[in-house]
Amino acid sequence: MLSVSAFDPLARSMGPMLKEESFHLGTGNNGLLRIVKAGKMPPEVIQRFFYKWIPTAFDLFGTDASSSAHWAYVWGLKGRYDERESSGEPDKAKLNEYARGLYRQEIVKLIERLNMFIPPALRRGRPAARRREIRGLPRVGVAPPAGHRGGARHRERAGLDRGEEGGQPAAVSKPLVIAHRGASAYEYENSLAAFRAAQPRGADGVELDIHATKDGMLFVHHDEAINHTHITRSTAKQVGALHLPNGEPIPTLDEALAAIPAPLQVFVEVKSLPQQFDGVLYAALDKGAKGRYAVHSFDHRIVSRLGFARPKMARGILIAHYPVRPLEELEDTGAHTLWEDQSLIDAGLVDAIHTAECRLFGWTANEAEDIKRLVELGVDGICTNFPDVARAIVDEAA
Repeated sequence: MLSVSAFDPLARSMGPMLKEESFHLGTGNNGLLRIVKAGKMPPEVIQRFFYKWIPTAFDLFGTDASSSAHWAYVWGLKGRYDERESSGEPDKAKLNEYARGLYRQEIVKLIERLNMFIPPALRRGRPAARRREIRGLPRVGVAPPAGHRGGARHRERAGLDRGEEGGQPAAVSKPLVIAHRGASAYEYENSLAAFRAAQPRGADGVELDIHATKDGMLFVHHDEAINHTHITRSTAKQVGALHLPNGEPIPTLDEALAAIPAPLQVFVEVKSLPQQFDGVLYAALDKGAKGRYAVHSFDHRIVSRLGFARPKMARGILIAHYPVRPLEELEDTGAHTLWEDQSLIDAGLVDAIHTAECRLFGWTANEAEDIKRLVELGVDGICTNFPDVARAIVDEAA
């Protein structure tokens, strides 16, 4: 069964036992986790499997004619549609998309657990030059919550290059203060009020989230659902009729960009964006934030796709784990900025990213102690709900 599924590339590099166990990953079980605990598979093989083949499996899941399509049926159609109680035909595309979401959740959970259970004795590998590692990169799977303190790194040039489509990022002499969903500690998150409040409170930039409706309108909201209305399954008219708790309508991306004045930079986290609506995003950014925007996402496929169409577009990837080889994750997408959970950032990771002339942003730092630690470590950006607090700390350390 494995040989006809999306896991075929892995099958060709494994013995029979590993083939059978690793296939359990596709069914939501923990075969690979058991292998790791038993010391039967080098971490490097596991990392390559995740970084190279999981995205392929996810792309095919629920769409091909192999065993992955079978599991799309089990998780999607059977999980969301009961033939015995419905006289109509199921919306297979919608249900398979739901199945893909479940699959993604399983993968994320398993990766988090694997990062915890890789034995220290197995964290050896080829020399740094052969593994595409940066010298000095920590061998730990997860950084300690407090991080490792280190001196600030001072670099020349600030902001984004003013090239076409936003430009690639340049190093900064002090970290950018990025208002997380606007000044969200003071105004409702991802609202026009929050975006307008960012600059007066000292922000250098604003981070916001977007989803696309089924007819291609881009709305700014963190969650995909608003009072049980799913943005991705609704029309622009339906979402436009909804309101935030502060009474404002859900802003479109165009409206949000108009509320964020230059020279503030705009960092757009793409939550959902079908490929046919990529042009809508490009047009909105070109119109409302030319030369001062960047995109990033937890969905690295979207980052890669957008970068392929616009190589000069500044882009980053979001992660919430400590990467053993961070450059591979950046290189796979062509991104130059790593957005990392601030609690996982340490001096080794900062040095690794900066040695490669890339940028490291920490999210979401709201405690003064965490902000100070990130400044001392020399990160390039601090995403926070309290831009005024971060502004004071950054300026004091300059």
